[in-house]
Amino acid sequence: MSTEKDILINDFEAETYGDWVVTGDAFGDGPAGGPLPREKKTSYIGKGLVSSKDKLVGTLTSPLFKIERKYINFLIGGGGFAGQTCMNLEVGGKVVRTAAGPNVTPGGSESLSPSGWDVEPFMGKTARLRIIDSLRGGWGHINVDHIFQSNELAEGALMQLKREILIDAGYIQLPMMLREERGETFTIEKDGRILRFMDLEFPSQGEKPDFWYSYDVREFMGETVQFCFRSSNAKVLDNLELSDKQIIDENAYKGINRPRFHFSPRIGWMNDINGPYWLDGVFHMFFQHDPLSGGPPTRGFNKYWGHVVSSDLMHWQERPIALFPDETGNCYSGSALLLNETVRGINDKIDKRPFPLLFFTGTASNPNSQHIAMSCDDGKTWNRYSRNPVFKDLGSSTRDPKVLWHEPSKHYVMLLYSDETSHGPDGFYILRSKNLLDWDIVSNIPGWYECPEFFQLESPATGEDVWVLYGCYRAVEPKINCAYQLGHFDGINFEPISDIRVAHQGPNFYGALTFVNDPKDRIVMMGWSRSNGESFEGELFNQCATMPLRLTLKNAGGIESLCMEPVEELKDLRGSPLIKAENISAASANRKLGALDNSIPLDVEARIRLQPGNSVGAVINDLLDFNFVPSTGWLTLNKNNRQECSTMIHTDNTLTVRFLIDRGIVEAFWNNGEAAYAVSALYDEKSRILEFKGDLIIDELTVYPMLNIWY
Repeated sequence: MSTEKDILINDFEAETYGDWVVTGDAFGDGPAGGPLPREKKTSYIGKGLVSSKDKLVGTLTSPLFKIERKYINFLIGGGGFAGQTCMNLEVGGKVVRTAAGPNVTPGGSESLSPSGWDVEPFMGKTARLRIIDSLRGGWGHINVDHIFQSNELAEGALMQLKREILIDAGYIQLPMMLREERGETFTIEKDGRILRFMDLEFPSQGEKPDFWYSYDVREFMGETVQFCFRSSNAKVLDNLELSDKQIIDENAYKGINRPRFHFSPRIGWMNDINGPYWLDGVFHMFFQHDPLSGGPPTRGFNKYWGHVVSSDLMHWQERPIALFPDETGNCYSGSALLLNETVRGINDKIDKRPFPLLFFTGTASNPNSQHIAMSCDDGKTWNRYSRNPVFKDLGSSTRDPKVLWHEPSKHYVMLLYSDETSHGPDGFYILRSKNLLDWDIVSNIPGWYECPEFFQLESPATGEDVWVLYGCYRAVEPKINCAYQLGHFDGINFEPISDIRVAHQGPNFYGALTFVNDPKDRIVMMGWSRSNGESFEGELFNQCATMPLRLTLKNAGGIESLCMEPVEELKDLRGSPLIKAENISAASANRKLGALDNSIPLDVEARIRLQPGNSVGAVINDLLDFNFVPSTGWLTLNKNNRQECSTMIHTDNTLTVRFLIDRGIVEAFWNNGEAAYAVSALYDEKSRILEFKGDLIIDELTVYPMLNIWY
């Protein structure tokens, strides 16, 4: 250990910056005081620190000093944008070392962490430090404190590493660790631009990775780029390899807790369904994705658009990731549009019609902005519109654009969630455009939250189409995760003709969208089965999707109600019936069900004859308990002896029910879809798969084994 004393450059405890030079407005007249927002515990030393301001820009430059020790140590936090929110070390007028904070996406923490540079090559030379804030958007600030020279790298310090590399193969082979925290930000940069970023954790020296991920860089083939990362291991970037081979675990779809007939990603996190559409015989589905997350307990820290395709809505094939996080931020949720006309700057040089477009939210600006991507090769690859963003002027946090063509008004319409509207917090703005590039705000609908959906269904009362507004509704308690409202729409204003109602009971159903251009002219919706991941224990993926559901309006107790039932294609996954019975008691049915192998995923259909005064129900996997009281019409779901939700359904002397029982998820549809459920459920080989309860007669019971969609 060195006996030479450390040399303090600045601890920012004075009221002013002293002989440091300030330009612009971002750094104020002197050091800032704490505490910092979103800071779990004090992470700076003393009372003062450098903390620049969002929406302002400037620099803070030190006087010249001599480099007399092997390392320069410091604390740093805030924005992680190279060249924009950073501290540079300049020697001979050139930047020889640079460091930035850890944050480039929403969330994160203001906390500062130890960092340092190896400056031994510059010993004896004169240098200066320049702290830069040139970014006005989200995380557009930098925090710095306690800069000193030392012959030891500070304990826990992360060095800002950079490796220049020629991309001469298609994939970076990344050794990955499962984690509960965000990790450090790895960026791929060129000419000061962030081409890609990802939050991850590499194994420590000598530690075995939890899994490997082949990160796609084919877009940059032949280019020289920089890999940038903060680590205490100076060699971590040197150990990364490029390869044309994609590492894929051949047993990925065989895990014990992998759903057998519900879609789940091969690896990593998924959430909201994004931009589903059908074109030229192929269903395309996108989803919020973080492939570097692995499985539980890790959640999605970055937002990509994963992409899968299917010819039948049942069997899904993985396509390359459609959208990656880059200098415009994470790729938040959005929708698809099939463009039938020519729009200058978008498809005026492409003959194909319809022409697929994706609309999504970029998070790097403050507030968020809306972007377009397009495909010229039948959806195989996606390129961003060169003049993105196409809308960014709401002045509040916006996301999840739903875009459609409104034929009567001859306009494109966008529904856009905002956390602030003219009517208060949370709501959907309605915008319209003639060319998809220039958008005008025309109205807003208060109270709605995230992932708007907007479509037409036939009214059973009039035979005419009515508009259905769908999303999460937060202006009531308890909040409604899946809500809908019927109304009329003239291209500008939505005029409700019903109250706001529960669309899907959940409790694990969220972030749903409908397929554009369904070949059978149906409204088909898929949702994210949102859970804490407990159902996928031990797997390298986290979360799954629900089955595709057909949406219709039906008369239920004199009310036009939105009903959801599995699409007819699901029947093609059925094997020969394991049970087919008529006019049997619950006890008899339970004996037959008890003899089944509970490892087999099932599709169960039953028509129950109700007895006056008696409640009826079913228990699934010894976990989910449905109970229906005919005298009141109330249907209740309990999970682990805790009530999850209840609703009223309208029936006479018979009640239909359908159960889809899979690994990790159970879906239930009561009274022809009047009440629909999606519930996470960890597979237990010792549990009873299904048991009916109550004094009931089952007029018809059919139990089908379900085929595995993966092999």
